[in-house]
Amino acid sequence: WRGYNIVSSQNKNSYEEIANIPLCAGRSAISEKVCPEWINLVHKEIPPPFWKNLDDGEECRLKDPQRWESVRNFANNCIKRNVFEESYRKQNGLTSGIAVNIPEGGVP
Repeated sequence: WRGYNIVSSQNKNSYEEIANIPLCAGRSAISEKVCPEWINLVHKEIPPPFWKNLDDGEECRLKDPQRWESVRNFANNCIKRNVFEESYRKQNGLTSGIAVNIPEGGVP
């Protein structure tokens, strides 16, 4: 958490850069270790009305909505990576669950 706070305060694009980590090419230790927990947090533990509040734009009453949007985007990008990895495994005859090196260019 401390590292996240330090990195995210570096510049205004830091939140987006963090949220896009799961889309990077190659293997991702962060994606392998953190994504399952974040997907569960965002899509199962945090109630839907919280996210609806975030979607209210100007009416949003959350402190630092950009941070929460990045949390949701990170989890959604984890899902995109999981779908891409499973598709890549099928296309290349790899066993389900085996680690995948995402090709250059990252997850589309």
